[in-house]
Amino acid sequence: MNFMNRYLFLLLILFLSFSGLAQEIDSVRTDSLLSYAELPQSKITRAELVQLAPLCSDELHRVKVKGKLFKKKLQICYAESVLNCEYTDSEYTILDCEIDTTRLRNKTPVNEIDLDSILMILYDSPEVSYLAVCYSPRHGILMYDQDDELIGMVEICFECDRTLASNSDLEVKLLSGKAFNKLEQFFNKYGLK
Repeated sequence: MNFMNRYLFLLLILFLSFSGLAQEIDSVRTDSLLSYAELPQSKITRAELVQLAPLCSDELHRVKVKGKLFKKKLQICYAESVLNCEYTDSEYTILDCEIDTTRLRNKTPVNEIDLDSILMILYDSPEVSYLAVCYSPRHGILMYDQDDELIGMVEICFECDRTLASNSDLEVKLLSGKAFNKLEQFFNKYGLK
């Protein structure tokens, strides 16, 4: 009988320790769910990938060939942000941005599975500590809430691996080149090269 009591006592200790561990695991899960619900990406239910039209202007150029002066009209185009932002005085923290929707091209809805993957890349990728000086965005992601209201936009420059968000809620940390390659694959998949 002594052996049986020890055996039951050990089972009881194991049961109690595992039940306490299970409660601890459940509380961690609940905490992480609550914290995720507070994140801006948890409010995003739909997204569209877009291309940003370049800014173009016609310029008159004079060219001298064999002593003769010729005038030629050239169209000069360059990539520039579609976000017109207000910043705080003390830092370059974005207060709010207006989106120039006239320059958004080829709006393409993203399916739910791809949306989850894109949000994981934007908000759960490891952060890097370098930043390129250039910024010539040609792509963006429009993000909508459950009422189909536009929450904001994240612009993307695949040349220099930088992003700019239209508001601080959607701000993306500095992503690695690998994360940008994954994002670019989604734009290619949807035909937005």
